[in-house]
Amino acid sequence: MAEATPTVIVMIMIPQSGSGSAAGSDASGCKLFASVDEFSAAGRPGGSAWLVLDVRLLGRSGLDFQEELATADFRLPIIFISGHAHVPMSVRAMKAGAVEFLTKPVRDQDLPDAIQQAIAQDLACRDERALVTPARPVHADAA
Repeated sequence: MAEATPTVIVMIMIPQSGSGSAAGSDASGCKLFASVDEFSAAGRPGGSAWLVLDVRLLGRSGLDFQEELATADFRLPIIFISGHAHVPMSVRAMKAGAVEFLTKPVRDQDLPDAIQQAIAQDLACRDERALVTPARPVHADAA
């Protein structure tokens, strides 16, 4: 069975007019969310996915959201982007497992390089989980 198209999840601070949602997606598998609540309502993506996450989000910090994902055992490679970064912030993100921490304006090649790194990390984690996940035992007394 072929695996679903990988999903890039983008959560960035988006100036909005009105109360409409900024959530959306396109044919390339890129899904855009303006808040953690929008992302949570959409549920877990099927198949391979990674997250491009702004440090500043509507309602909460991207760093806090990274921590919430880890606590919920929601393993997703994260690439942070920030226009308001400082060293302690980037250290916190990287210690918590971020793939990369990019500052705005992002240079042309930095984001594609980080995405390739996130893809490789996601595939390695999936392979590792497949090896570690024990097979379900078959019991002779099950009828």
